[in-house]
Amino acid sequence: FDGTTVALLTEELDRRYFTPEIHRILSVKDKLGYYYWDAETSAGQVSFVLNNISSNIRILEDERIFIFDIDGNCFQISDVKKLDRASYRKIEIYL
Repeated sequence: FDGTTVALLTEELDRRYFTPEIHRILSVKDKLGYYYWDAETSAGQVSFVLNNISSNIRILEDERIFIFDIDGNCFQISDVKKLDRASYRKIEIYL
């Protein structure tokens, strides 16, 4: 493809498969089977909700973690070892 087409395709793929990187976890609260997360990401501070931890957190072989919220948004932790200790402690029971 020519440069303009490649740029257009890349922009559309980035928009469609937008996956913010989680840098810090501020809180995780369990309430009536729903898990309310507050986190700092590459897209700023976000709040999201999970309803089933076991099926909405996926750990890949390369140790990347994908988290899918109830709205279908996807968040990524590329290396759990890079999280600060407090953030890791908030999520270690779910991993």
